[in-house]
Amino acid sequence: MTLTPYPEYQDSGVDWLGDIPSHWEAHKLKYVSQKIIGGSTPPKDSVYWDGNIIWVTPEDISRNDRIRKSRRTITQAGLLACSSVLVPAGSIILTSRAPVGNVALAEAELCTNQGCKTIVVDPSTFDSLYGFFLISSLKNELQSLSKGTTFYEISTSVLANVFIPL
Repeated sequence: MTLTPYPEYQDSGVDWLGDIPSHWEAHKLKYVSQKIIGGSTPPKDSVYWDGNIIWVTPEDISRNDRIRKSRRTITQAGLLACSSVLVPAGSIILTSRAPVGNVALAEAELCTNQGCKTIVVDPSTFDSLYGFFLISSLKNELQSLSKGTTFYEISTSVLANVFIPL
């Protein structure tokens, strides 16, 4: 399959990105998504676990690139006891540590632990499937932006400032 090139290209202004079609623009992720969030784990008390809310961890993402269920679930009380929030289907989930850069697409409403960042897509700006493939292609760039001593992690603020072509 041969793709027809665009007639004109322009410099994206982003070192790693290079030239993009002349009718595209490079935007910081924080300006073209509804929100970028992380979460924390509920306490170990059994009242918080084994409910009906999908609880995604990096291990779930390493096994799947589409998430509609997870190894563990939490209860509504568990959701209220942690800093995680429910995100809609179509959100892009990225492992933010151990390792940085694995990506999955949420196919159901879910929440994540602190090993993930979730990009809630603004459908008026870009399609979630495009975002999934784009963020997947940025794995090396995201790893190079990560910092840490015990393990590398990409922060929400660094992720929010990554440029993407639209």
